[in-house]
Amino acid sequence: MKFFAYFGSKTWMLDDIYRVINQVRGKITCFVDVFGGSGAVALNLPFKPNVVVYNDLDEYLYKTFKVIQDDELRKKLLEKLETAFSHRKVFEDFKEDYFNNKKLDDVETAFRVIYLCQSSYSGGMESFKVIIKERRNSLEQSINPIKNFGNVIKNWIIENLDFREVIEKYDSPTTFFYLDPPYLTGGTNYKFGDWGIGSFKDLKKLCDNMQGMWLMNESEVDFEEIIKIFGQPKFTKQYVSHVVNSREIGGEKSSRLEGFWFDLKGNEKNIKSFLYRKI
Repeated sequence: MKFFAYFGSKTWMLDDIYRVINQVRGKITCFVDVFGGSGAVALNLPFKPNVVVYNDLDEYLYKTFKVIQDDELRKKLLEKLETAFSHRKVFEDFKEDYFNNKKLDDVETAFRVIYLCQSSYSGGMESFKVIIKERRNSLEQSINPIKNFGNVIKNWIIENLDFREVIEKYDSPTTFFYLDPPYLTGGTNYKFGDWGIGSFKDLKKLCDNMQGMWLMNESEVDFEEIIKIFGQPKFTKQYVSHVVNSREIGGEKSSRLEGFWFDLKGNEKNIKSFLYRKI
C-alpha cells in the first residue's frame, strides 16, 4: 500500500525490511520514518507502535501527508483528483513550480505532488510518462488508497525536519528509526543539494550515539562510498526492479543489489536465516 508512486520507494523490499524490524517489534513503541518519501514503509507496518512519525524535508511532501491526514482537506484533494487527467503541458508547468518551490495552498500542493508522481516514470517528477497501451488514468490509481487508508495516518506525527533534528527529537531506547537516505549516485531528483558524503558521515555519528534501534537501506550504486563510512552491510539481496531499463516498448526490467545496515542493540536473533550475499 502507498498513496502515490515516488522515486526510490522501497515497496518491493518491504518483506525483507520487516523481517529485520520484526525481530524487535515487541520492544518498539515509536517508529520513525526519517526520510519518509511515499511513506510506504510506515503505511505497511505489520504491527502498530504507540507512535508513528513520518518525516520528510520536502515541504511539498510534508503538506501532502498533512492534507491526507485531515478529513476535510482529504475530501477536497479527492475531488480534484477525480476530475484530473495527465497532460504533458500541465505536467511541465507543475514540475517547474515544484522545483522552484512555489508557494501554494495545501490542497493544491498535495494535488500537484500526486499529479507529478503519478504522471512520471517511477514517481521521479522529471519525465512525463506517455501511456501507450490502453489503461486506466494513472491519477485514478491514488484515489482508492487515499479514500481507504487516509484514516491509517490520522494519528501519525508528521514532521518537516532535517534528519539530524528528527533523530535527536525522537531518540529513545524503544524508538526504531528507518533510514532510506537519498542516493549519492543518481539521486538527481533530490531537491536539497547539500546532501553528500558529509551528510552520511553525520548520519553515521548519530547512529553510533543513538539510544534507539535503526535500519538503513542503500543501493549498490553507492556501496563503495557507504561501506567506507558504515562498514560492510549485515546482508545484501538482489532485487528485480519494477522500472524498465528503456522507456521504449520491450524494455527489460533490471535488477540491483540492495544493502541492509542495522543495529538492533543486541537483539538480533535470526540474522543467519536471511537469504543474503556478502560483498
